[in-house]
Amino acid sequence: MKPACFGKKYVVICNMNAKYISAAALIFTATLSLSAQSTPELIEANESRQRQLTTSVDSLRTATDSLRLRYIMERMEDIGWPGGEGELVKHSAMALAYDEEHEMAKWVMHMIIKEVATGRTTRTNDFRVDPKVSTGSTEEIDYFTKEVGDDGKMKYDGYGYDRGHLAASADFRW
Repeated sequence: MKPACFGKKYVVICNMNAKYISAAALIFTATLSLSAQSTPELIEANESRQRQLTTSVDSLRTATDSLRLRYIMERMEDIGWPGGEGELVKHSAMALAYDEEHEMAKWVMHMIIKEVATGRTTRTNDFRVDPKVSTGSTEEIDYFTKEVGDDGKMKYDGYGYDRGHLAASADFRW
């Protein structure tokens, strides 16, 4: 292998894959260019670069998650919806047929992708009206009431019916 040239100095790198060669070149070049800076300046320069890289990684993760959601919806559309009556409501990672008479889903369709096993997203506990249901979906009051008891603690009455999950929340973790 011919030596790689960086300025007036030569480095020979043998039997290393491309990412290690790039990292070695980056470190070597950074060392040459930073040698005139003080230690606090070097620390600040490194911390600044870390912040830039963190921002880049976060941006890439967000873009990748968006692509995964698009992939899921494309695959579900390819497979086809279960059918039956009800308003078809498509969300970013699932679809459902909403039954207005019973104010609930007739069916829910979603896909579990391999990234769920190592996902970073956690569930939220924030029941809310579904803005995509054209007639307006059920509201929290339709399922249970809450009031402050004499002891100051919240009392809940669920009418014996649990609204549950349309799809398991852990299935949407990536």
